[in-house]
Amino acid sequence: MTHGFANTIVTLSKEENNPTTDLVQEQYSGKEVLRPIYNKLLTVVKALGDDVVITPKKTTVSVIRKRQFVLIKPASKTRIDLGLKL
Repeated sequence: MTHGFANTIVTLSKEENNPTTDLVQEQYSGKEVLRPIYNKLLTVVKALGDDVVITPKKTTVSVIRKRQFVLIKPASKTRIDLGLKL
C-alpha cells in the first residue's frame, strides 16, 4: 500500500456524515475571490473519471488516482498554487 493510498483511507475513515468543519471553506476564508478558480479546477479534475478521489486537508486539497497527482493550495489572497505530477 502506498503512502498516498494509506492517507486516503485514513482521511475517509475520519469523515462523518456531518463534518464539524468544512476544510475547503476554511482554506478560502478571507480568500473568497479565489473560490471560483478552485471550483473550476474541481470541475476539470472530476471530468478525469470516477476513480479520482478529492481529499481536502487543512491547508491543501489533494487529488488522487492510485497516487496523488494534483495539489491545490490557496497560497495567498491573490494566488492559488497548483501542483501537477505528470
